[in-house]
Amino acid sequence: MKEVKCPKCGSVFSVDEADYASILSQVKNAEFESEIQRRLSEIALRNKAEQELAFAKEKQKYDAVIGKKEQELGNKDAEIARLSDQLKSIVNQKESSIFKKSRTHLLEARTTCVWRTTKQRRSPSRNLRVTILP
Repeated sequence: MKEVKCPKCGSVFSVDEADYASILSQVKNAEFESEIQRRLSEIALRNKAEQELAFAKEKQKYDAVIGKKEQELGNKDAEIARLSDQLKSIVNQKESSIFKKSRTHLLEARTTCVWRTTKQRRSPSRNLRVTILP
């Protein structure tokens, strides 16, 4: 027979081996379950922390890639703007060149017409209609 002291009231009583084993088993099972629950909660917390860390690392990588792509897009936009300005400049130069050539050609044609009319006025033998350009 074993003697067991009650933790609440402090009285001592005796129990046989089967009852003692049953009480001991209940205490062990309760402690074992408590330890399992404690370890499971620790594992769950550790797992959650590891997942959050992995997520933060992946988000950081993603943000770095996005930042790089945004920078590349900005560079491409700048290049497009530069090429657009260059194209406008070339078009303006071509238009200016064409305008100058056509103006020069018109002035030459006008000068030629004026010269011909002046020449024709001097020789009355020709009967030509002459239109004088303004």
